[in-house]
Parts: sequence; C-alpha cells; structure tokens
Amino acid sequence: MLLYRFFISTYFAVIWLASFFSPKAKLWVEGRRSILPYLEKEMKGEEVVWFHCASLGEFEQGRPLMEQMKEDHPDVKILLTFFSPSGYEIRKDYEGADYVCYLPMDRPKAIRQFLTQVHPKIVIFIKYEYWFLLLKSLHQRQIPVFFVSAIVKKGHYLTKWYSLPFRKILKKVKHFYVQDDFSRKQFQDMGIEQVTVAGDTRVDRVVSLAQKAKPFPFVKKWVKNHRVFICGSTWEKDEALIISNLKKIISLGWKVIIAPHEVGQKNIIRLRKNISFDTFLLSSLLSDSQSFNDSILNKNIMIVDSIGQLNSLYQYGDVAYIGGGFTTSGIHNTLEPATFGLPLLFGPNYRGFVEAEYFVKNKGAFVVEEHDEGGIVSKIKDLHWQEHAGKINQQYINQSSGATKKIALGLYEYL
Repeated sequence: MLLYRFFISTYFAVIWLASFFSPKAKLWVEGRRSILPYLEKEMKGEEVVWFHCASLGEFEQGRPLMEQMKEDHPDVKILLTFFSPSGYEIRKDYEGADYVCYLPMDRPKAIRQFLTQVHPKIVIFIKYEYWFLLLKSLHQRQIPVFFVSAIVKKGHYLTKWYSLPFRKILKKVKHFYVQDDFSRKQFQDMGIEQVTVAGDTRVDRVVSLAQKAKPFPFVKKWVKNHRVFICGSTWEKDEALIISNLKKIISLGWKVIIAPHEVGQKNIIRLRKNISFDTFLLSSLLSDSQSFNDSILNKNIMIVDSIGQLNSLYQYGDVAYIGGGFTTSGIHNTLEPATFGLPLLFGPNYRGFVEAEYFVKNKGAFVVEEHDEGGIVSKIKDLHWQEHAGKINQQYINQSSGATKKIALGLYEYL
C-alpha cells in the first residue's frame, strides 16, 4: 500500500499544480476545501445512505437506484458525492439527494475528518471507482460497502499480480452487482465470490425517460410519411461523414435530424454553413410554434440547437446515428435510441461500451468508417436490416431492464 499512497499523493499534487492553470482543476481543489464546512453546516448527525459517483455518467447509472430507494423508503437520507467537477457542478442541486458534495481525497486524515461528520448506514459505489484507503477505513468501521453496475474488462489492473493487496480489500466488500457475466467471472478469478449479475441500471433510466418522452406535434407534422435519420451527439468527423451522404439520403425520401454534441451558437453556425441544403433550427419552433409553415415542411434537415430534447426526439426516428465513434472518449448514449427500437450506426471507437458491443455482435448496430461514404446509405436502403436491428435492440432493452429493483431489494436488508 506504500506505493499506492505515493501514487495517490503524487496524483493529488499534480491536480493542485494544475489548478493554477486549469479552471476544472481549480474547481476540484476548491470543492474539496468546502467539504467539511458544508458537512458541519448541513448535516445533523443522522445516518445516511451514501452514494458515490465518479462523474455524470456514473450518476446516471446510480440515479434510478437513488430514486427507487427514496420511493420505497422516503425517510432515508441520501448523501451523494462526486469525484469530478463535471459531475458535481451539474448535479449539485439534484433533488433526489439530501446532501451533495465532493468525495474527500483518499488520505487517512481527510477520510477520518469526513467520516467524523458522515454516518453512513451503507456505502454504494457506482460502477468501478476504487479508493482503497477509504474502503479500508469503511471496513474497519464495519460499514457495509456495495458496488453497483460494476464492470471488469479483460486486462484490468485488478487482475494483475501486483494488485493482490487491493484484492484483499475488495474481498471485504459486502456485494458486487455487476453488469455482465464476464465481469462476474473476472471477480471470481480474483477470489471474490460475493458477485451477482444484475445488469445495468442505466437501462431502467432510459426506459423511464422513454415512457415520459414529450411530444413534438410540429415535428410529427414535419415528418409526415417520411422516414427519419436522426443523428445524436455528433462531432465534426461524424458530421463530415453524414454531410457527404446527405444528398443520397434525401433523394431516397428521408428527412434528417442532426443534434450536435456542442450546441453553442458558433458550432451551430459552422454546422449549417457546411450543409449545402436548407436547414431550420428546433429552437425557432420551440420559441414560436407559429413560425411553422409550408417553407419549414419543405425543408429536409432540422438542427437541434438546445440540450434536453434529443431523447424525446428519438421517438420520431427510423435509424439513429450515434456520434463520438471517431473520438478518443468513444460513442455517446446508444441506450436511448435503442429503447425506441431504432437500428444504430456509429464509428469504430465503441469498445468498452457493453451495450454497443452487444448491438454490433448481434447486428443491431453497424460500424461505419471515417471515409466509408457508402456505408450509411447502404443501411438507409436496407429495410430488412433495419427491421432486424430494431428488434434486436428492443429485445436487449426488455431483457436488461429491472436491475434497479433487483439491486434495491438486496440493499434494503441493510437499511
């Protein structure tokens, strides 16, 4: 553990130095300075259920479980912590939690001060963030620890010989609820037996969102009897490929919705400038439905220039392109369009996303290459593939839902 302490101290020192130049690192440092004053002011000594999420993606996985717990046990107090500013800054006012703050640094003093103020009945880590000094302290205090929606990929550092001290700590975790059978086998190969394949709680979240999808009557009118190619969370390389295929797609009678990842005015102007066809903005109709007229009906491309609309817009799609497959961070959310039974297209960087790998393997998704201009059009024409892919993706959603309640029942024994 000495090497671990050295690595952690070095890691935190680098972030501290970066805070003089990076706004995000500065938020990280200042956020941790505010932890104790916040807890001393807000917490009244009551016991809490503590959820920890590294960032925004993990929050979306933990959110269904938090909301299910609040529904079933309204008196339970929930503490939500984040490691990253990108999670905390967006969800610090989340109404599903009673207290929200940063995770303390994984150092003995910081942990001791934190646990002096916080009195957790149980602690729930979402996915796979392992802070071993914190885990050791929780075990010493006999506080039950759970990991939810956990996943272990082939070659993960925990499977290496040098991780034996870490595995000894993880053996004391009360239970791991993992996303897939491969992760279960990985844990068991490490000598960790307290593992259940429960699935991914994100599926329950997207199913809930789909059930509450808001209608857009003017979009339905604009679509009419056309098929719709909807492109979500696109980056520049995605858009270049899509734009190169627009003429053929439109000539086949399709309409196109493009929702770029970045919806700032500068990026929207750039995108519209690169498209040689007439486009219109979703925001113009949201702000003034009277502006919907025959000229809009005759346009074939809608640009989504505001956040929070994409999930509901998927209900009008027939084929979905998911952006991010040409970036180092990988593709964006494939579960949202799959919930509506849409066949999927995306770029090659999808490895590590369990659902995307499943979709590709079972032909629910097709991987396009950066310069493969015919790939998209071939799938737009292939109605047989679209029917098959839609069924595969919908089936995955149906089979994968229900993880939240399964996990919640296991946790309630310790409340």
